[in-house]
Amino acid sequence: MDVSQPNCSIHLIWDYASWVLRRDMDSGIKIFTNADRKTKLQPKEVLDYLGPFGNMVVEPYLEFLIYDCKDENPDVHNQLASMYVSTIKALLKNSDYSVLSKRAGSETGLLGFMRTKLVRLLKESKLVKHSAILTQIQGIPLLQERLECLTKLKMYLKALSLIVEDLQDFQQAEDYCSTHKQKDSTLTFSLLQVYLNQPKEEGQKLPSRANSLLNTHASELNPVQVLPLLPPDFPLSEISDFLTMSMQHNHHLYRSNQVVKGLSKSENMKVRYSKMVNTNKVFLMTRDVLCPVCQKPIGDKVFARYPNNTVVHFKCFKNQSICPVTGINFKKVN
Repeated sequence: MDVSQPNCSIHLIWDYASWVLRRDMDSGIKIFTNADRKTKLQPKEVLDYLGPFGNMVVEPYLEFLIYDCKDENPDVHNQLASMYVSTIKALLKNSDYSVLSKRAGSETGLLGFMRTKLVRLLKESKLVKHSAILTQIQGIPLLQERLECLTKLKMYLKALSLIVEDLQDFQQAEDYCSTHKQKDSTLTFSLLQVYLNQPKEEGQKLPSRANSLLNTHASELNPVQVLPLLPPDFPLSEISDFLTMSMQHNHHLYRSNQVVKGLSKSENMKVRYSKMVNTNKVFLMTRDVLCPVCQKPIGDKVFARYPNNTVVHFKCFKNQSICPVTGINFKKVN
């Protein structure tokens, strides 16, 4: 009898899975991670059942739920993330953290493997509570894990600071600015400020990285903000490429906005004309005109008029958008 088969009875699984797990953990895990099983097992029941067997058994089942079953239960995602952190902490126990690399997964053995899995989960999952994970790894130099958490929490400046100061990966910092510039337009300017504070080589008036950033990310930097940061005696000819590209970009934005402004103005005039046509209508009110809602004469009572010239008592004017006679919804009429 093979309880890992897709057509195996659930009752047999609960009866014999523990026996299989004690003798062969890998075979036991396969019982619960068979995606072809006809009768699906309830995740909560399985987790309660596997709990006593420890993280070595629970962890692969949680991974199966998230990556294979696309489970969207936040508790499942957070449990797996916390389990990864606990395992990493246990591996680092009594360590001075010198075994940790700046890049997750560069370490040999189980530590590198677990860090790689944690980074993947933090990057791909939208359901992990990243603020909680930041708290759990506080004080431990898990730099790439912190970077993923800060990015998910939209703390882009702190993430950029981590890349520059801790990872010291300036190419990644520039790529990070380009990737997230739509979410935080100050990133590239902040990176430039960091670069300007770096030591200059002999004979240079501007650090080489700052000069390179100006010329490669001109469209992301405002000359009005940049120029005051430069030394008073700095020759503008050295950043002529930046100034040219930046001015061209700003001029392009100005012309594009002018086009949008013109189109918006034209559309506004069309709407105003349409409103004028629909509201400037003449209609005759006599004592014989009846309210189509209550069938009583309108007389000298206060009344309301719909765009299609239907006239009703104001007290019968229940819905401004729908004509009580024709049922026309004026919000949906072009």
